[in-house]
Amino acid sequence: MRKFRNRLDQFGDVLTVPEAACVLRIGRNSAYEAARRGELPTIAIGRRLLVPKDALVRMLTTGYPKAPTPTESADPTRTRPRQAF
Repeated sequence: MRKFRNRLDQFGDVLTVPEAACVLRIGRNSAYEAARRGELPTIAIGRRLLVPKDALVRMLTTGYPKAPTPTESADPTRTRPRQAF
């Protein structure tokens, strides 16, 4: 976990998806796919998709957010707007 914190120290309170991908050592496209699936915590501001540093650290320490189970994704009250990439 210390390695992730060291990599995160160079960023501000929010990261772009490519910056989060760099921290996680995954590809940019994989990071956008993880964000689309809800596996990477993101907030959308206009067309920008940002990853809060605190949420990323929490995800790495607790393992959440996870991809929704089939019963969770079937919940009609949980809708998520389409993201434009």
